[in-house]
Amino acid sequence: MAEDIALITDGELRELKLQKPYSFSYNTAVKEVREEIEKGYCPHLTEGAEAIENAEVIFIGSPNWLKTFAPPVLSFLRTVDLSGKTIIPFCTHGGGGFGRMIEDYKKECGNSTIKDGIALKGDYSFDQLKLWLDSNL
Repeated sequence: MAEDIALITDGELRELKLQKPYSFSYNTAVKEVREEIEKGYCPHLTEGAEAIENAEVIFIGSPNWLKTFAPPVLSFLRTVDLSGKTIIPFCTHGGGGFGRMIEDYKKECGNSTIKDGIALKGDYSFDQLKLWLDSNL
């Protein structure tokens, strides 16, 4: 979805890379993520947390993990100064929509404007995303 948003908006794509990636085993990764979310842990990012000075609008995306954004996104939000920026959240999910992500974005980005975002199931269509972007930008 992030690649599609960058393509449609002609935006810069930034990937968050972890110093210690999650396990390839689904069950192990779920356990790791659950522990990080419960502890409010921010994993160390090796890429993606550089300053964003020239952007006014920033799309921030994450899968819905346990009703919130992924811990690497929390690391990003706590590392990069987003004061005065407009944040448009987006997420993929398996049926839980945004969960509590919007509230969590507002908590972490108090000096930013949080716009309505888009939460799409993992099998979304490009046209569906483009239609939403065209009517919301």
